[in-house]
Amino acid sequence: MSRRLPGGVLILIASALKKYFKIRGMRNIDVNVSNLQMRRIYKGLIDEADLSEMIEILEQAVTKFTKKRKKK
Repeated sequence: MSRRLPGGVLILIASALKKYFKIRGMRNIDVNVSNLQMRRIYKGLIDEADLSEMIEILEQAVTKFTKKRKKK
């Protein structure tokens, strides 16, 4: 995914997901790093109804990055 997105946006996406899972009481149980890939595993359940909110949070993170980038 990092090859398809502008540099720096992945940090905002990862932060948004971390906050999303924390708010829902999910905790990080494992982190795997391999070369350029990092995978975080969270424990908990997400209802299908919650996915639209997750998508919105991710879209907001990308929009925030785009606005910051345009200001430069």
